[in-house]
Amino acid sequence: MPFNHARRAGARLRATVVVLSAAGWLLYPATADAAPPARPDLTASIAANPAQIPLEGGLFSLLVDVANVGAASAQEVSVTLRPPAGSTLAGDATSSWECDYTKWRCRYAGALAAGAAAESLRIPLRLPPGSEGTALPASVTASTESREASTDNNTARTTVIYADVLSPDLAVFLSASPTEVAVGSTIELRVDVSNRGRGPAPDTAVTVAIPLTMHPTSPGSGGSDWNCSFRSDAFFGYWDCVHGPLAADEFATPILLVAALDAGTPGEVLDFFALGDTKDRIARSLPYGLQRRVEMARAVTAHPKLLLLDEPVAGMNHDEAHDIGNLIRRLRDQGFTILLIEHDMPFVMGLCDYLHVLDFGAMIAQGRPQDVRTDPAVLDAYLGHAA
Repeated sequence: MPFNHARRAGARLRATVVVLSAAGWLLYPATADAAPPARPDLTASIAANPAQIPLEGGLFSLLVDVANVGAASAQEVSVTLRPPAGSTLAGDATSSWECDYTKWRCRYAGALAAGAAAESLRIPLRLPPGSEGTALPASVTASTESREASTDNNTARTTVIYADVLSPDLAVFLSASPTEVAVGSTIELRVDVSNRGRGPAPDTAVTVAIPLTMHPTSPGSGGSDWNCSFRSDAFFGYWDCVHGPLAADEFATPILLVAALDAGTPGEVLDFFALGDTKDRIARSLPYGLQRRVEMARAVTAHPKLLLLDEPVAGMNHDEAHDIGNLIRRLRDQGFTILLIEHDMPFVMGLCDYLHVLDFGAMIAQGRPQDVRTDPAVLDAYLGHAA
């Protein structure tokens, strides 16, 4: 019988498939209307934001989207990127993708169902200076361990171009006169705003915050260029001032504000934190321990209802940490409620009235120090077991 044999069955012509076996020829009728198996089908897209980079270089992001337009789930979905030549990572990806930047490969968490789109993948990058008109290609290829119906749309490409981008660059300077005032006296604040960039800046807004121990005596002015209003909340008072567009290299008319001091003791905050001898020095020139005192003093001047301290003794030696602990106790004695985050367990145990203990973001214990220090979960996570 010929290999491609066809025979007529009634008025219908059927094709036959011939399989050679050890027993001879076997004939299997082909099923013309059999449905193909359900398979995933990935599509990928990539875009650069912004697509034009200034000649001096700068930041941009690659935005990657992957969807499954097939009829079955895609397992172990991943993308492989080819970023523009010369670009370097400027931060971590902002999505549920898990990325290995040594291989520029990102893996999606979980299967991608049929008809579903993965969470967008955004990768921040930085480019060095370049030449006008230089185009740098970038691409992404999506893949899955499942067999796909098609791989025609798995790869996408985009281009980043160096261009003479005219960007704005705002600068602001705040000055006060006088810098030392008595209770009941007024202080004049001046805000200078300029656009030092090469391109126009759209509507510009400035917010000036003052402590609640001061109140405004003027709504704020700056000729007809600025529109200012005042508001307050439980923590500060705020002047909000809005200006129209600023051209490149344009200086706005200064904002002039006046406020009165309602309460305060001369030098009380500086004296409390033992900073009186450093009041005329630039903060960044101070030793590390004094810089932490300046940070706390600045927060206290706002008279907060709740004072938040994030690792106030990090990097300090024992004596410096002891002094900060005494300051915190004095603040508590003056009525401040303090929320402290700290990894120094002896410091915390000797200072705090009540503890909440976290381990990798999960609460494992809470209570008074004498109770927490013997909690088995805390011993295991932080303090270690006794021999």
